[in-house]
Amino acid sequence: LVLLLLCALHLPGFFHLQVHRIDAIMMLQLACSLLFVTITNAAGIIPKSVIAPCSQLGKQSSMLFGGLYHIDTSKLSSCSLQAVISSPNNLNECVSTDDLDVHSASWCAKQHIGTWDVLQAKGYYVFSTKAGCIVNNKGAVSISNCGGVGDQWMYNNSMLVSVQNPSQCLAWRNDGPGPTPGPIGTGNFIIDTSAGGRRQVFEGVEVELQADSIGSHNSGMPNNAYGCPHDLTPAERTRFAVEVLRGTRYIRLALGLYLRGLGPDNKTIVGRWPTQMQELKELQDQSGIDGFAPEYWSPPPYWKSTKSYYSGTLASFNQSFLDEFCDSRVQDMQYLVDNGLVVKWWGLQNEPNFDRDNITNCTRPTVNKTLTESNVNGGANSYAKCAYSQCAYYYAFKTCAAKIRAWNSSVRIHANSANGQVGASPVANDPSTLALVDGWTWHTVGSGSSATFGNDSVQYNYGKIDFTNEMEYQPGSKYNGCTLGTVSNVNIFLNTLTFKNSPLGVIMLHAIKPITNLESLGYGWTWWRPTNYTNMTGFPSLQQNHFSYNNWTWPSVAPFIKTVPWNSIRLNVMEDQQRMYQRVVAFVTPQTGLGGPLHEHTPSNKLIVVVTNEDYQETMQNFTTTISWTGGGIKSFSGYSYQGSTDGHAFNVSLGSVQAVSNFTTTLPPNTVQWWYES
Repeated sequence: LVLLLLCALHLPGFFHLQVHRIDAIMMLQLACSLLFVTITNAAGIIPKSVIAPCSQLGKQSSMLFGGLYHIDTSKLSSCSLQAVISSPNNLNECVSTDDLDVHSASWCAKQHIGTWDVLQAKGYYVFSTKAGCIVNNKGAVSISNCGGVGDQWMYNNSMLVSVQNPSQCLAWRNDGPGPTPGPIGTGNFIIDTSAGGRRQVFEGVEVELQADSIGSHNSGMPNNAYGCPHDLTPAERTRFAVEVLRGTRYIRLALGLYLRGLGPDNKTIVGRWPTQMQELKELQDQSGIDGFAPEYWSPPPYWKSTKSYYSGTLASFNQSFLDEFCDSRVQDMQYLVDNGLVVKWWGLQNEPNFDRDNITNCTRPTVNKTLTESNVNGGANSYAKCAYSQCAYYYAFKTCAAKIRAWNSSVRIHANSANGQVGASPVANDPSTLALVDGWTWHTVGSGSSATFGNDSVQYNYGKIDFTNEMEYQPGSKYNGCTLGTVSNVNIFLNTLTFKNSPLGVIMLHAIKPITNLESLGYGWTWWRPTNYTNMTGFPSLQQNHFSYNNWTWPSVAPFIKTVPWNSIRLNVMEDQQRMYQRVVAFVTPQTGLGGPLHEHTPSNKLIVVVTNEDYQETMQNFTTTISWTGGGIKSFSGYSYQGSTDGHAFNVSLGSVQAVSNFTTTLPPNTVQWWYES
């Protein structure tokens, strides 16, 4: 009874546990979960069909906390379990689930923290790990080191219970592997080097910067100044600017979130601490970026229905209110410029809505009460937000974009930072507002590369450019921290270049994230240890206020920002067949001097080719392709291979060179990316 009372007082629900360290709270949660299992099992709430005798799994031994799991697969033939975590002693029964998104070795073998051993038996996959704990969190199970970033998530659409008891084990059931896909085949890619083969100018890569704090799993905005470059040592700030950001074209600046200080009347946004703007200016100058792309996560509280950065919408959509509101947005841009920042792009609102209605005529909206009250008090994915209906967005955009254009006509304007021209259909359908749009911006969140493959992913763009300005893998994504995710990330970006002719975009969302945050694994190019964070589990060699590379995402990004000059031209590639997971893109370098800070002296008219082999279907097949070019001609190339890993050992591996050839053939192992450069 005491335990039940503690559970009722402590837990918001068995599917809402959030812990990141082994402590008394976690022990209580595990005990509550075990109590839940016992009661529900006794009451018959857990169907008998999900109780499987562990004797079917073979002899198993492990230590629930801190031990290396050993799985004997000798008896798996009689058990349709795809993945198993066992507890040490009296293995009588397993609590299992249906509908768990567990995949096979190519992504289960995630070597982010600890050592993952992957075995295969009778077509089923079993994994083991040096795990610190098993935690039930919002319908998912986390096998983690309880140190924050190391968490490995797997979604579960039904009930999953975490247990700490020698007589219980935790198991996942699956009906078995699907049909084996056919062979990939041998590719034949011909690069069209003629004038007719030239496509869009590739401006470069955009990335977001966490310049202020955000809670783990995007839960709230803490008062500490845990942002970059502020929380790095002076030497690390310079290293970050040069090693990481140099070669990046634009930095997406989240106003109301990562720049959220307030002016004296709460109407304008300023730096939150005295040196924040100076730090951003130094980062801009040291990195050589072309400039910033400021965009609102929320306008200042004065203008909000909630009088808060959190949630809500604008307090009014009357024209007089919008005129004053938009004048204040121009003041924000002038503040950035007065502090030395170069503004290249402007956006009214990040993710104002995800509606897709084709609206041709709008009535001026009134404030929707349902938009003023939701998600104010925090929780996962609660941070600065401002919701707009499609028509509300239209009226605010029409006023603000016109004022931004009048303020500085060289600043490009995009909409709607979610569903592009589809979500901003009232803007697109009005010629007066369409004239204010320079680009449509889209978000790709947690999806595989198939989501951006083919002409079906292309929407009519009204003569504007169309690109992705946000892409990330959320906690729980099967693409997090694995070789599949690395190459899928590349393919997502290549598809936008190929099918949408996007001239720029975000490959992976953040340049740097803290190791304390759950989302960092699937968001950041790099990560840093914040001030006063002394838990050394998972990152024992990373010092406070220093950063290191996320070697699952950095291989996706680095070749684009370090080796492809700004203003390179994408060339059409004639493929023997368009394969969804084996993609190819070719560039030719621009006129010498136009390639940005890393490529001021790069020779013009040199080919760069990127080829991928994404093993989404888990066939473990190599992909061999021949690459040639029109017009004949003898060329020489040097090749390099990239693959995600724990420690970066598969980053920038030389493939040698091919000399004086009219074509060459290369083979890509599963989940690898190859880059070839004409010498």
